[in-house]
Order: sequence, then structure tokens, then C-alpha cells
Amino acid sequence: ADPTSFSTDIWTSQRMPTIQHLEIEGKHSDADGFWIEGTMQSTLVGILLRKLRNGIHIRQHARNVLISHCHIYHNRGVGVFLDSVNLHQAIIANSHISYCLQGGIKVINSEIRNLHITGNDIEYNYDVKADISADIWIDSSQDHSSVREGSIVSNTVQANYSPGGANILMIGHHPEKNHKAGMFTISGNLIGSQETNVNLIACRGVVVSGM
Repeated sequence: ADPTSFSTDIWTSQRMPTIQHLEIEGKHSDADGFWIEGTMQSTLVGILLRKLRNGIHIRQHARNVLISHCHIYHNRGVGVFLDSVNLHQAIIANSHISYCLQGGIKVINSEIRNLHITGNDIEYNYDVKADISADIWIDSSQDHSSVREGSIVSNTVQANYSPGGANILMIGHHPEKNHKAGMFTISGNLIGSQETNVNLIACRGVVVSGM
């Protein structure tokens, strides 16, 4: 983000909210772990989130997000949910994200640049009753959404078979307008045990190597 675009109140009131060394166990069916919206440099380190709806739910404007050394485990929804966000620079690293029914890391209806997913164990994020499941699920098929310039590197990504399931799923607008999802590197991951390992639909400029 351009430094000249920030007003003084962002640096005094909205920058670098930090959450660390905390456990949250959900006791309500609609309970989420954390909801992040309208912040700059949100940093989450060393947290345990379990038995929730969504572990970390990121909405609307949120820039420069860091998530590291977290355990996001056994949730009914999504582990890390980037939902209708306008976001540049996000890193999800060194974390254990598993047994989340609606996806380990999911992006939907968002404008994102520079999304990096690295060094994680992302496993068994699927629902045998769902039409589609994915451990890493990037969907930019909606109008005005795009997810570009990112990497999925050095992760273990695996699950059991589920109908329509994929370990990594990336969806663009449509074949004639395929530049809204892409410019990604998927490299050096251990990927396996789903119906499809890597499912790319209407994407451009995705490099896959070292699986």
C-alpha cells in the first residue's frame, strides 16, 4: 500500500493489532475465532482456534495481514476465510490448518494481490456431504473479483476423497476472461489423496512444479 495514502488516524488507531498466545474454543454454533475488518498490519501469532464456525474471518479492507505459528483445527466452517476483501500483502505461514469442513484457506468475492501461503500443514479440510471441497480454495468467479500475484509453496496439502474435491482449487471468471485468477506459483508442496490434486479453472499464468 502506498504510504502517502494513509491518514494519521490509521497509524494511531488502526495499525498492527496483534493477537498472540491465545486459545479460543467455540461454545456457540455461530461463534468465529477472530473477525478482521478495516485494519492495517493485523498480526496473529501462536493462537489455537477450534470447534468454531470460522477460525479467522477477514472482511472488506484489510491490508498487510500476517498469520503465523497458529493451530486452526476442527472447525465447522473455514480455517482462514478471506471473504469479500480488498487486500494487498497477506502471508499465511508455519501453521497447522486442518479438519475445517468448508475449507482450510478460502478466498471468495475478493480483490487480492500478493497472497503467500508457505510452510503449512493443511490437511483434511473437506465435507463428504458437500458438492465441492478444497483445502486451499480460491474463487474469483464473481464480478469485480480477482486474485493474482501469489505463491503456494512448501506446504503439505492433503485430504481424504470427497466428491468434487480438490487439494488446491483456483477458479477465474470464465475461459474468455481468464486473467482474474493467476500469476501464481505452486511449488515444492506435498499434495495428495483428494479426487483432484490441483484444479485450475479459467486461470492464467499459474506455474506448478515439484509436486
